[in-house]
Amino acid sequence: MLPENDKRVEKVVELAKESLDAFCDDISTMFEVEMSCEQLDASIGTLKDIKKHFKKIAAVHTVQAQGGLDGHFQLVFDQAGLFTLAGVIVML
Repeated sequence: MLPENDKRVEKVVELAKESLDAFCDDISTMFEVEMSCEQLDASIGTLKDIKKHFKKIAAVHTVQAQGGLDGHFQLVFDQAGLFTLAGVIVML
């Protein structure tokens, strides 16, 4: 469950949706396939909570964002997500 009236959380959700929509558009165009993104329930939790949703955590990266959303964020990938990300980078 997301905290009420937290502008940072609202901005993260908004930017994530925009980014995933752009990613889907790029992949659809690049590979001439139908692809779309759908927002599911968002929540905030600890890494222990996140592990319940992933088969195996493969990588956790901390980034510092500046611009539309300032702050430190953690990116969490499971094995399938890391493999997909590497494949997309190779294809680009």
